Amino acid sequence: MSERLRKSKTPTPRDRILPDRFNVKLSFHAKVLENSYLFTGAFVKEVKVNRNFLNKLNYLTKRYLKGEINEHNFINMVNTSLSNIIKLKSSNEIPKIKGRVIIPGSSVKGVVRSRIEYKLSPKYSCYSVESRSLPQEKFLRKHVILWGEEVTKARGSCRAETGEVCLICDLFGTAGLSSRVHFSDMIMTDGSTQYLEDLGIEAVAPSSKFNLEVICSNADFLDLGLIFLGLEVFTNTPILMCAYKYRFNPKLSGKPYRGRYVFGLVKFNLDSFSEIFTDKLKDLTIDDLKSRAKVSIESLGGDVMMDRGVLNELDD
Repeated sequence: MSERLRKSKTPTPRDRILPDRFNVKLSFHAKVLENSYLFTGAFVKEVKVNRNFLNKLNYLTKRYLKGEINEHNFINMVNTSLSNIIKLKSSNEIPKIKGRVIIPGSSVKGVVRSRIEYKLSPKYSCYSVESRSLPQEKFLRKHVILWGEEVTKARGSCRAETGEVCLICDLFGTAGLSSRVHFSDMIMTDGSTQYLEDLGIEAVAPSSKFNLEVICSNADFLDLGLIFLGLEVFTNTPILMCAYKYRFNPKLSGKPYRGRYVFGLVKFNLDSFSEIFTDKLKDLTIDDLKSRAKVSIESLGGDVMMDRGVLNELDD
C-alpha cells in the first residue's frame, strides 16, 4: 500500500502529559513452555570509554544546549561516537546481570513490534525496518513460509519530519521520534539454564519463569491494545521469539529438538498495573483494562488480525 493511503496521525507529544491520557506500568509474568527452550543469541558488549569520547560528548552536549544542533542530529552524532567504542561479538551464553538470568528488553520489544506490524494491515502500519520491495529469495525462506507473502511487500517507513506517522511508530518511535513504550529486561524468577552440547549454547530450560515490566507514557486504550496484541494477551497463546525459533519448528519441516522440543515459545500474562503521575485507571480491574483495550483495537475494523496466536502458526 502506498504511504499516502496509509492512515496516519500527528505524533503524540513526548514533552508533557496530556489531560486525557495516562502513564501506566504493566507487570507481566512470562513462562517458557514445557516443550520449549529459549536462547537469545544476544550480544556481549565491551565498552572502553576514553578521554576523546568524553571530550566529544561534552562538545556535542554544549552545541545542543546552545541550539546549534537539533535533537535528531544530536542523537545521531552521539550514536556514531558510541559505535566507535563499543565492540560486539556473538555469545553462546545467556545474558546475566549480577548472577540473574535475563532476556534483554530490546529482544522482547523488537519481536512485539514486529508482531504488531504484521497483525495490522497496511492501512494502519508501516514496516519499520523495510522501505522497499524485495524479491522473496532475499527473505529467510522459513520466515516467508510461516508468515506468508505479505511480509515481502513493502509498506514504506514513517518519517517523523513529515509530521505524520502510523499508529505503531507513534507508540514505538521511529527516526527522529522517541518511543513512548519501554520494555524492561525479562528477569528469571524461577527455572534454570542448560548447556546444550550438540548446539554449543546455553539455553533457558523449559518451564522457566520471568518477570517483565512495560511502561507506556501518554497512553490511551488503543496503545494498550497494541501492546496486548503483540504479547498475545487477547489470544492467551505464547509468542515466538529469539533464536532457533524456526529451526526446530515442525510446520517448517523442522524436526523437534531431541524429538520433543521447539525453541522460543513464551507465554505472557498480565499480573498487575499501576499509574505514574496520573489517576485515570484507579477504578479499573485487570479485566476492565483488557476489555477496553480490546474494544479500542476492534474499533479499527476487520483489517486487524486479532486471533492469530502462535499455536495457530504452528498447527495450521
